[in-house]
Amino acid sequence: MQVVVPDPSSEVASATTAIPLQKNIRELSLSLKEDFLKQEKNFRPDSKNSSEAMKKFSNAIADAAQIQREGVIVEKKFAYDGRPVSKIKTPYGTYCVRHPKAGEKPELSPPPIAVSCGQL
Repeated sequence: MQVVVPDPSSEVASATTAIPLQKNIRELSLSLKEDFLKQEKNFRPDSKNSSEAMKKFSNAIADAAQIQREGVIVEKKFAYDGRPVSKIKTPYGTYCVRHPKAGEKPELSPPPIAVSCGQL
């Protein structure tokens, strides 16, 4: 008894040549276009939601930038009556020190003590 084993390379070659390739290029391109438009519509982000998310993100960054982590910052300002004031920002809080006006007698000027800054 003799067993015949078919050659696999001849089957692959005959299978590809046996099926005729008949494609309608116009139908194929239209179906690809429709698929692309469906995908584009589904994956397009909502501009309203993205702008709200971006606002939240930018507010979080702005809040994080306001936190002073180290060091002391001294700003020179003037009070409503023209008195020079030093606004001192530290990691533990902010306070102001009033200074005498130029030419003011020492006995008439308030002491240089730390006060709240109010609107400064």
